[in-house]
Amino acid sequence: MKTIAVPREFTKKILDVLKRRYSTKFSRVWHNEVGLMGLFIHEEYVFRTSGYQTICVVVEQPPAGNKCSITVVSSGGGKGIFNMNWGFHGAAGNTLIKTIKQLVGKGL
Repeated sequence: MKTIAVPREFTKKILDVLKRRYSTKFSRVWHNEVGLMGLFIHEEYVFRTSGYQTICVVVEQPPAGNKCSITVVSSGGGKGIFNMNWGFHGAAGNTLIKTIKQLVGKGL
């Protein structure tokens, strides 16, 4: 599990990217008196390991303040005699964090 904080002005663009790329199983964004909360669940099959990986992303933005918190939880399941996943789910989580940092770094 990894959590990063990004400037509030990038929240909409990040939500758009998450909806397009990381929501194959579930995607929902709530707006209420405690702020904004988004949940995205993505699952995909990885050919090189014959297993599945799942990425869960939670976006939280309180009504006050200038930061948005993004938490990424990745998991994976292997297949075969040893049921090994070779750690590919960790790499998927790192890829998402890197993508978000690049979006923020570019100034969108």
